[in-house]
Amino acid sequence: EFEVEDLIADEETLVSITHAGYIKRANPSMFKSQHRGGRGIRGVSTGDEDFVTSIFRSNTLNYLLCFTDRGRLYWLKVYQ
Repeated sequence: EFEVEDLIADEETLVSITHAGYIKRANPSMFKSQHRGGRGIRGVSTGDEDFVTSIFRSNTLNYLLCFTDRGRLYWLKVYQ
């Protein structure tokens, strides 16, 4: 018998969270190194009033802990 984690590759990933609470997982290879004056690549599309507040470096099999404003804690695997 196997588990889902056996099918998921344990690879590095970036998790970005917006001000409105949206979460996106992205492959770090999407982003290139840039020098002075570089324009970069848009990694996350947000609405007019929304913006990225945090970016975390993680692995796909790690846990992401989400705390609510009411004191609840939700945890999920990064690959989800």
